[in-house]
Amino acid sequence: MRRHWVWVVSLFCLAVAWAAPLPARVDIGRFDSAVVSGFYPVEYGAGTSFRWSYPEAHLMLNGFSGGAATLTFMASASIPTTMRVTVNQRVTEVTVAPGFARYPVPITLPYSVTGTLDVALTVPQPASDGRRVLGVAVDDITLTPGGWYWPAVPALALSLGVVWVLTLVARRASGDIRMRVLAATLMVGAIVLLRRGDAPAILMVVAFVGTLLLAVRYAVWVGPSVRRVLAILVIGVSAWLLTQHGASAWYPLWQAGVLIGSVALLRLRRFWWRAVRPHRRLVAALVLVFLATQGSVLLVSTLIAAVVWVLGRTADPAHGRTWAVVAAAYSIVPTIDAWLCGRGIRRGVTIDQQRSVGLDYLRGLVVLFVLLAHTPTVMEYGNAWVVTLVHWLVKFAVEAFFVLSGWLIGDLVVAALPSWGHPRALWLFLHRRWARTLPLYWLVLAMVALAGWNGATIANLGSYVVFIQNMWQVHPPFFLVAWSLSIEEWFYVIAALLLSMAAYWLRPQRALAVTLGILIVVPFVVRTWFSMTTDWSWNDELRQFVPLRLDAIASGMALVWAWRKWPLVARYAWVWLGGACVMVVAYITAVQIVQPQWEQAPWVRASIIPVMSLGIMGLFPFLAGVQHASGGRIAQGFRWISLLSYPLYLLHYPVRQTVVGLAGLGGSNVGIDIVVTLVFFVGSFWLAACWHRELEQPIMRLRERQ
Repeated sequence: MRRHWVWVVSLFCLAVAWAAPLPARVDIGRFDSAVVSGFYPVEYGAGTSFRWSYPEAHLMLNGFSGGAATLTFMASASIPTTMRVTVNQRVTEVTVAPGFARYPVPITLPYSVTGTLDVALTVPQPASDGRRVLGVAVDDITLTPGGWYWPAVPALALSLGVVWVLTLVARRASGDIRMRVLAATLMVGAIVLLRRGDAPAILMVVAFVGTLLLAVRYAVWVGPSVRRVLAILVIGVSAWLLTQHGASAWYPLWQAGVLIGSVALLRLRRFWWRAVRPHRRLVAALVLVFLATQGSVLLVSTLIAAVVWVLGRTADPAHGRTWAVVAAAYSIVPTIDAWLCGRGIRRGVTIDQQRSVGLDYLRGLVVLFVLLAHTPTVMEYGNAWVVTLVHWLVKFAVEAFFVLSGWLIGDLVVAALPSWGHPRALWLFLHRRWARTLPLYWLVLAMVALAGWNGATIANLGSYVVFIQNMWQVHPPFFLVAWSLSIEEWFYVIAALLLSMAAYWLRPQRALAVTLGILIVVPFVVRTWFSMTTDWSWNDELRQFVPLRLDAIASGMALVWAWRKWPLVARYAWVWLGGACVMVVAYITAVQIVQPQWEQAPWVRASIIPVMSLGIMGLFPFLAGVQHASGGRIAQGFRWISLLSYPLYLLHYPVRQTVVGLAGLGGSNVGIDIVVTLVFFVGSFWLAACWHRELEQPIMRLRERQ
């Protein structure tokens, strides 16, 4: 008890501050735009600021509970107007005259009210000024209690939370934690007593900005002087946004805090995992139970995860292909545990000098094209032909990702082809692919659900967990870039299973030929048939449905196999390069001249994906032969971008949505749009570099090698 006396005193002081019989004032015209709805924008007159209400308006009073009170309105109307005040289903009528005056309404706050009290203002016969339908003009509302009453539990919890945040923020101000807690309690108590009605909103601002400062402190490792500049910047920007935009600024600020906080959590994972790890099985079980309640897809997914969790610990890949798949799925668990314990860390972004420089150039370019297309301001200043060119570049960039993925994994498959008759090859392939892609993807998915970009929640992201969101339906509007990763993950599983089963009956070379033949011919034929016989959208359906796109990755595997097997493919690299360029330019020119509305032409819908794949494939024999980079900064820059390509691809869209939420869509001010563009690019690369260093790179080192 002696150790925790400070917290007891803090709770007592805060309870007294909330329960004291002091009036609470809500200034609708100034600070409290976050707690009112159904009001027009702020106006100024008669020496004050006020808002006209709609015929029905609402305001929220926070943190009061139980007892008699008086609700006093400072209000005015254009003509004598009857206003109905509804509090806890009790209606009181008040006649509001022209000119601001105070109108008291006696109310009784029930003891069941523990958080937010809804006050509804209704005007049955509204007036009109020719432009708007008006209720009454309200300046402020004062709630005066009749005596002491019980404070609301949410108010006390918010107060203690702010005390805790301020204690952490001021941890360098004093070595004695008790003095810091007492100072924070005094500050919070003063806010509650002096700004009673505004207190919840002010405490939320303090808690949010303090938490954001903590996140920046651990997300950006810089010197004290730079840290102070960042703190001032965070406080200033947050205060300006909340002052200018009110409640609408909370959501994008919260999303920015989630992005920055994710980096802090990744960097501090060894410390918080040290406390969680002894109870990891209980925590995992609770998480699975929670997910199972969020929808049928997540229920089935959690059941599968539970079976894998139970069977995977003893599964031996040598016992068969089914056990190999189970063991590969379970292998992610110890890999993530080792990463959380701090293994695999190496500071800085390391560049493997054995990487193919030509392919790094290609990957870096296509990532930049994707970022350019998703930049929130660039398209606002492009004319028609620039927008068309960017759209074509993005289409080719996504196809290049597919072919490049097939080339890279195909190179590994071809190198280990003689061993594919044994189930262990299937286990190793799936283990390395899943350990490489799933932890980062699932963590980004959890972050998207937490931040709620585009209204995303855990329930409506359930299909994303098992990559069925675009299996045979249009991709949902949440986390749009995930459609291509879904295609890749299903290709890994289907290609590995087909090759493993074929290698059991056939020679390795023939098994690979049969596998690639199925994966190239079947999707191509089915997609062509749907292109010619239906009016499906090319972009949303033909281009994004998983079963119709497996041939793009399979073509990359076939290309690297031919490049390894037949020297003529590499010898005549210039021929393939020139032919691909001529074919692509001729095709795009023909489409733009003959059929500008190309989605309406069946022959274009059927041929555009094969032509793009063939055009991209023509680049690879030449690019794969470029093995040595010059020491220039451009070459190093492209190799660095290629290393960050996966986290950059996943994280740039949440950054874009956050920037748009904070600054709005571009096109109105060139200076602001330049700043927004810089923030988008710098923020995307910084976030991707942090995730690569803290998550992707360590896990890649922790994967099994053989």
